[in-house]
Amino acid sequence: MYISVKRDSNNYYWYGSSFSDPTVEHWIKIIPIGGNWEYKPAAWDWVDGSTYTIRSKGVGPAGEKIYAQEHRFLYDTTQPDSFIEIPGDGQTYQLLQTLSGTAEDKAGSGFKGELDTEKIKIAVKRLSDNHYWSIERSS
Repeated sequence: MYISVKRDSNNYYWYGSSFSDPTVEHWIKIIPIGGNWEYKPAAWDWVDGSTYTIRSKGVGPAGEKIYAQEHRFLYDTTQPDSFIEIPGDGQTYQLLQTLSGTAEDKAGSGFKGELDTEKIKIAVKRLSDNHYWSIERSS
């Protein structure tokens, strides 16, 4: 069992401790245990916003190479952006029924930025006493 990991931006391959010159595809030997495999180097050299391609292959009984799969993924450690539209900064309101804004995650080329909408949260703090508004109760 073998894997190769390529950084797509420069076509460099993982050599066990760093990504290096792409003269040829570099394969890393993996010993599967019970049909499953893992590869955990001491440290990866991932670059935020870069895409990577991982390929796996096995070797059959007659020495033939069997390519199992190829997957591309985006390594993304950049926090998403959020913007408040209503209320406007520095504005005074006598009645405010709506809070609104936008959020986005700028993903790399070929990948759609998808936010987990279950994890978008807002906080409203009253400056006079530093209490926060709560859906369950107002404090």
